[in-house]
Amino acid sequence: MSGNWRGQTELLAPAGQWESLRAAVANGADAVYFGLDDFNARRRAANFALDELPEVVRFVHDRNARAYVAMNTLIFPDELERAAEYVRALAGAGADAVIVQDLGLAALIGRMAPGLPVHASTQMTLSEPEAIAAAATLGVRRVILPRELSIDDIRRLRERCEVELEVFVHGALCVSYSGQCLASLSIGGRSANRGQCAQPCRLPYELHVDGRRVDCGGRDFLLSPRDLAAWDLLGELLAAGATAFKIEGRMKDAAYVAATVRMYRAALDAALAGRTHQPSREQAEALEHTFSRGFCRGYLTGRRLRELVDGESQAKRGRLLGVVRRVTNGAVVIELAADADAPAAGDGVAFDAPDPRDETAAQGGRVYHVRPLSGQNVELAFGREDVSLGALRPGLRAWKTDDPRLRRELEKTFARVEPYRREPLSVRVRAAEGAPLEATFTDTAGRSARGVGREPLAAARTRPLTTDLLRAQFGRLGDTPYSLGEVTLEGPSGPAESVNVMAPAGELNELRRRAVGELLAARRAAEPWPIAAADALETMRAEARGGAPASESPPLLCVLARTGEQVDAVLDWNAKAPGRVGLLYADLAEVADVSNAVDACRAAAVPVAPAGPRILTLDGHERVRRLAELPADAILARNLGTLRIAARVAPSLVRVGDFSLNVANELTAGLLGAWGLSRVAPGCDLYAEQLAHLAAALPRGALEVPIWRHEPMFHTQYCLWSAHLAGGAIAPECGRLCRRERVALRDRAGLTLHAFADES
Repeated sequence: MSGNWRGQTELLAPAGQWESLRAAVANGADAVYFGLDDFNARRRAANFALDELPEVVRFVHDRNARAYVAMNTLIFPDELERAAEYVRALAGAGADAVIVQDLGLAALIGRMAPGLPVHASTQMTLSEPEAIAAAATLGVRRVILPRELSIDDIRRLRERCEVELEVFVHGALCVSYSGQCLASLSIGGRSANRGQCAQPCRLPYELHVDGRRVDCGGRDFLLSPRDLAAWDLLGELLAAGATAFKIEGRMKDAAYVAATVRMYRAALDAALAGRTHQPSREQAEALEHTFSRGFCRGYLTGRRLRELVDGESQAKRGRLLGVVRRVTNGAVVIELAADADAPAAGDGVAFDAPDPRDETAAQGGRVYHVRPLSGQNVELAFGREDVSLGALRPGLRAWKTDDPRLRRELEKTFARVEPYRREPLSVRVRAAEGAPLEATFTDTAGRSARGVGREPLAAARTRPLTTDLLRAQFGRLGDTPYSLGEVTLEGPSGPAESVNVMAPAGELNELRRRAVGELLAARRAAEPWPIAAADALETMRAEARGGAPASESPPLLCVLARTGEQVDAVLDWNAKAPGRVGLLYADLAEVADVSNAVDACRAAAVPVAPAGPRILTLDGHERVRRLAELPADAILARNLGTLRIAARVAPSLVRVGDFSLNVANELTAGLLGAWGLSRVAPGCDLYAEQLAHLAAALPRGALEVPIWRHEPMFHTQYCLWSAHLAGGAIAPECGRLCRRERVALRDRAGLTLHAFADES
């Protein structure tokens, strides 16, 4: 719980291990976020062990930064006890916040350690004010917004909610909404919601329209976004109401962390001063060389789909160096790009693969020798067997991927980690002849340490005690988190610039050391958050078991229909044996079509429920209101916003939760039940064993278990129709091609992924 002396605006940096942590703090991060050895969404990062947590938090706090711990995965029922142990450890270590995806875990933290701040992870998909208001009731103080929001969206959110808003400003982008991507789980059994994403979005795909393959001109990485770089948008984001700015990259190395934090520290300081940061060429190159798939603005400036995904590559490419002109005996001639300098010996250079779809065939290595030629041409020689020159051909692009000199410069920035900014101490000194010197040191949190000299002060013979002398001795604060602020000297007659007494330098230094030691001890003693309810987990489990009466009704068969034809087919099937269908979910594109389906179901005496949007946007509230007003039997809520709006518009309407609410444990299910859900579909991440545990922990009838469906994969705002068939146009200018043409993707193994348009 470091001091709040820096104000509310915050730059957050990632740390996957100690070196990255040092790089972040040394280069000016206000806060560092990291994961532990379990329950974090970057399981493949190095991460920190649970028993390292107190040391990590102490290191960060002693350098006036804040420590945020990511527990941003879904928690299974048999993991809740261990998760509670983590919460106790986080509270005891004084972590400044926990980043949480699982609603049940957020509620548990609120019961166990209500003082411990909770930040809603971007995986919660809180994209509009109703959902944010629901999270706030759990004690969530900050929402990490989905990366699909624009600056204008953020401004509109700020006007309608009270919590802090955090936005991503740099790093890798997911093509799907975080927390709503099930592609890795569906294809390979590795759940992104459990920190095990295999990144199928980075693979090449064929695009098929109405069964025919579309030639994408070699741009076959159809779902692989460029990286986000928004250093020049910080001023606009500040004006829109964002207060925390996040750099992605817990899988990246310390050089990446140092380069990005340096750039964004300078850019944020400039934005706070009302200026625009003009980065040096070295700063810009550092971002590209430490990691870059090419940069874009993401969705911050709108849906620029062709800028978001260029489809050429999924790999780190660095900075464009030039183009291959010819291959000589043992070397390759490159024509340098207009803004590129010749590489130096030792630099890393990579070449595009001859077949863009097979990046494993790309060549690259360390430059061994550079020979300037005429014009913009240079000849590069590589180490023996580093590059297969026979695989290169004229026209392939060359990229500078690494610069050892730059890395050495970045490493110097965190070789010694002193506080980037220090907390000022005010000092009040009383001095009078015949009395011991008294000095009171006070920090910005109001903590004070008072020191008294060992001997009465004697009259000065030559040099009296002055405020300048006090500043010289008390200002020697070394690698402590403090700097010297205001110094006040009082003599027998009150405040003075000098007092005619002699104060030995050794005694002044000893007073300073003792006072700083006491302040640090007081600061650290204040860090742990108290545990208010040690038995919170058992209490909440009991509430989940007894929160609703056990259902004695027979099993209910629910069917979801996406088209009018499917609605008709279900009704025809039910007519042959009335009562087969317990509930039909009408998940159609237009509200008018849903209304027609509701009317048809009522005429056929089949219970019906309109399906709400999976992602609720700021502009989607009216659609939910209209769906809730239909004369239906229930409504399918796929997000917290729909749940709240439906409860307000039609309080008596039965509300059922869909899998997209990511229910993975009984705490989450019980919470949603208390918020008005009659039953809920479990999250897709649970396998049979976890599902059995969940069902056993809840009243009978609380779960609606899918038994057959097209497995959902990517849920994305990136529109394949617009990007590849409509020239990047956004609805309605795109002509609504999704209404007329069927689009599918096919991967290298022949798996076909069908695309569906979603009105959300």
